[in-house]
Amino acid sequence: MCRIAGIIDSSSTNLKEDILKMRDAMHRGGPDDSGVYFNDTIALGHRRLSIIDLSSAGHQPMISEDENLVLCYNGEIYNFKEIRTELEAYGFTFKTKTDSEVVLKAYEKWGNACFEKFNGMFALAIFNKAKNEMTLARDYAGIKPLYYFFEEGKLYFASEIKAFKALNRFEENPNWRVYFLAFGHLPEPITTIERVQSLPKGTLLNINTKSGEVKTERFSTFQFTSAINNKEVALEKVKQILTTSVERHLISDAPIGLFLSGGIDSSLLTLLAQPLLKESLQTLSIVFDEEAYSERKFQEIIIQKTGANHSTFTVSEEHFYEALPDVLLAMDQPTTDGINSYFICKYAKEAGLTAVLSGLGADELFGGYNSFVNSSKITQVKKWIPRSFFKLAQYFGKDKYQKAAFLYIKGPIGEYLFHRGLLCPREISKILGIKEQKVWELINELTNYYVNNQDNNQDNYLEEFNSQAPFNKASFQEINLYMQNQLLKDSDFMSMWHAIEVRVPFLDRELLELAYEIAPEVKSTQPKKFLLIQAFKDLLPKEIWDRPKMGFTFPFQDWLLDNGKTNLAKQINNSPKIPNNEYAYLQYKKGNYTWSRYWATVLSQNLN
Repeated sequence: MCRIAGIIDSSSTNLKEDILKMRDAMHRGGPDDSGVYFNDTIALGHRRLSIIDLSSAGHQPMISEDENLVLCYNGEIYNFKEIRTELEAYGFTFKTKTDSEVVLKAYEKWGNACFEKFNGMFALAIFNKAKNEMTLARDYAGIKPLYYFFEEGKLYFASEIKAFKALNRFEENPNWRVYFLAFGHLPEPITTIERVQSLPKGTLLNINTKSGEVKTERFSTFQFTSAINNKEVALEKVKQILTTSVERHLISDAPIGLFLSGGIDSSLLTLLAQPLLKESLQTLSIVFDEEAYSERKFQEIIIQKTGANHSTFTVSEEHFYEALPDVLLAMDQPTTDGINSYFICKYAKEAGLTAVLSGLGADELFGGYNSFVNSSKITQVKKWIPRSFFKLAQYFGKDKYQKAAFLYIKGPIGEYLFHRGLLCPREISKILGIKEQKVWELINELTNYYVNNQDNNQDNYLEEFNSQAPFNKASFQEINLYMQNQLLKDSDFMSMWHAIEVRVPFLDRELLELAYEIAPEVKSTQPKKFLLIQAFKDLLPKEIWDRPKMGFTFPFQDWLLDNGKTNLAKQINNSPKIPNNEYAYLQYKKGNYTWSRYWATVLSQNLN
């Protein structure tokens, strides 16, 4: 697990200096080693967090034996041993035990087709000297980030936005606050920097370093089908593939543990992982003095059942405000939901771990959110209520009614923002002092991005989305918007800030493919996450699954009120670029705003 950066710029006179600035701006994510490769027009930088083969043999950028290929790689390929065996049958030999060398030789053998073979998480760059070609690629689920700027033949790319900021030559995106206040995060391809965007998941980008010609290609897509419509077959496959996935994700030469929240997903991973380890699995949990937010009693059920080596950490309001300056430094892109990840990763590092398993992805694939239940209701409402009427909802008092305004936007963006949006366009325009129509225009532009990213025209794309079963519509939104843009990004930059690798067994390639193949009527059986519960009914205690879902969240509702505003003022510098958020705080005090809405306005003043 690492951090990567690169530059293609024939006009640059400071290639080495620039790549070192970009690389070392991300040093927290790769404290174990660093490397650089450059020639007259190309530079690659790498920082390493050692997980597999901890020796210096894993140094990057890694160069092929014939010196034609240069690899700069961030990730873990969990099936690398199988691919290595296949390559050895073709006559390849290996000098290291790293997955990096397997990636390099897989590309040498199969070219761009190699990416279809990888089961894991990755963001990488490969420079082919003979072809004068740079290839960027990002994994099928978008687990690892990769940002890039391309203009007039110049390419800059990196694992974090921090790397671009280190050069002090990229302009701030003037519209990022609009998206942030609407979503609570920045949806791809939006970043805080103008013309710096995310490489879409499952996509490779080829650039000819001589001609500047650019080509993009999707090497991985997932389509909903009903190929598996038998419940018993689905249950057996879920049980088999998830068990295998957990075993894959435990491969490590460094200490590995697991985040145990006490919910279904992390409890199930703990129960599956414990028998596979020679020594007791190390688990970690966060608890609060505020009993309403604590899941301690559910964590203890799993600890007693597995005998896991468990550590519990209490986060108080005082801890939160003490850590806030560092939290903001770790926050590579603004998010309302990353502080929980910051603290659990901080404690994982203090516990001596390097890699941890997370239950992220289970809710999105198997129906763990209210959006799955409400999706069919929205479909019916949109049939009977004129589209123009929804815009009027933003004039209602409470935010839960105001968000109905987003249903005016066609496709998954509108429905997603109805479920999870923060501020409606009318409120955003008040806080930012811009015209409401501008807000609507910017949000609507995202629909065009997702249409293009699906290689489809808008009419076909919207027709296909609307024709999906309600369960699959909700799953599409949660996977491609919430999980992709918030959960995965939060986990990545907060974990790497503490030099921790977060692994997500529920996003194993085989399990993803399975979830897309199971018929919606099988997946949507109640209770929520029926398939997971039933597949492991002999393993998962009833006390864990037969209870209300609790989100992994902090007692912010209490902490941000009253003296919370004074405490924030000590840590947050109000930006002169936008109006003061006094209006938002008054709405929060009146009960018209949730804590997340107010928190978003606070962050929008501080981050850029």
